[in-house]
Amino acid sequence: MSMARRRKWEEEEAPPVRPGFGARLRYLTLILLTLVLIAYAALQAMARTAGFRDLVGQQLEDRLGMPVKIEGSTVNWRFDVTLANLVTEGTKRPDSPGLRARRVHLAWSFAGFWRTGIGVRAVELDQASVVFKQEEDGTWAPREFQALSDVLGPWLEFDLQARPATNRASTSTATETKPPAPEKPEPAKSWSENLKDSGIRVALSNCDLTWWDDASVPRATVQGVGLRLTPVEVPGRTLHHLLLQVRQAVSQRGDQVRNLHVEVLDAGTQKVILGFEAERQQGTDPRP
Repeated sequence: MSMARRRKWEEEEAPPVRPGFGARLRYLTLILLTLVLIAYAALQAMARTAGFRDLVGQQLEDRLGMPVKIEGSTVNWRFDVTLANLVTEGTKRPDSPGLRARRVHLAWSFAGFWRTGIGVRAVELDQASVVFKQEEDGTWAPREFQALSDVLGPWLEFDLQARPATNRASTSTATETKPPAPEKPEPAKSWSENLKDSGIRVALSNCDLTWWDDASVPRATVQGVGLRLTPVEVPGRTLHHLLLQVRQAVSQRGDQVRNLHVEVLDAGTQKVILGFEAERQQGTDPRP
């Protein structure tokens, strides 16, 4: 057998060479990356569908206690959700509690995923209108936004606190014995304290808020609200930086506040006021 024919036979009959470990690892990594990109693109596309908006609307309905309609939705690379033109049912009536927002942004936190699951890192409302209505138990609905009453009331010097319901039970007769008075429970945390404990960053831009009770005029109307509540981590504790702006506000008594600007560093037991400006005008009670 000539050398040329022998070389050709060896090349044709030689066993295939298996790829090494590095080549197989690169091939497997490429497949996994391709699958991840396909899943990522599918989730990005799903976030723009009506089915996804219905799912998010149902979750918000469970929290707010009222039906929610969402016109549009998108997600960014972190899967933070941005909702467009969110409206709760009944907001066409001026004294009906609810929310209308041009834009709502929900940012997720994955820091405690293995312990508590996915949490909320930040909430942003842009060009929103929130209407509060006092419930029979004295709290404000929607309750998820009641922290705004605790934050705005003291700086505006408006009475926006939730009032307990009056006791309408019939009085006992003289022959009836009164049961022993129960021990007073520990005072519950305010909604603003619970919000600060959650560590969520809150931002409101150009929002209008209205509080209605049983009177013929609102308890308070606040327009042009800009609010930013930001947790600030320092060694051993968490502070909160509050930046609040209000274009104008009117109370039920006719008191007016314009161009309110507040900047505070909240340490819990102590508040450091970094800046405060406001124009106030005391009015007369318009109620008959």
